[in-house]
Amino acid sequence: MDISRRSFFTSSAVIIAAICGSAASQAQTTQAVTENDPAASALGFHLNASTVDKAKYPTYEAGQSCSGCAFFQADAGTTEGKCSMYGGRTVPSTAWCAAFFKRV
Repeated sequence: MDISRRSFFTSSAVIIAAICGSAASQAQTTQAVTENDPAASALGFHLNASTVDKAKYPTYEAGQSCSGCAFFQADAGTTEGKCSMYGGRTVPSTAWCAAFFKRV
């Protein structure tokens, strides 16, 4: 199979553009969740689980945090990971929200 230089560079440019476009869209998905985010606010999201008001969120139990939640996806021992409740955006392992579901 004989490939011309022009064909090679054109194909390479298309592949590089596709990879860069994919990386850019992934970077948008991995933005950090903040307490001011409307979806996070609706679920009582707190960056630090120890600051959750037990009276306001009666489902909260001491010791609960994202690191123990089934929706949290991260490697063991990491300080942040992706949360499927927030579309794969990143959250700290020490955070908490009312969607907490204990990991089995």
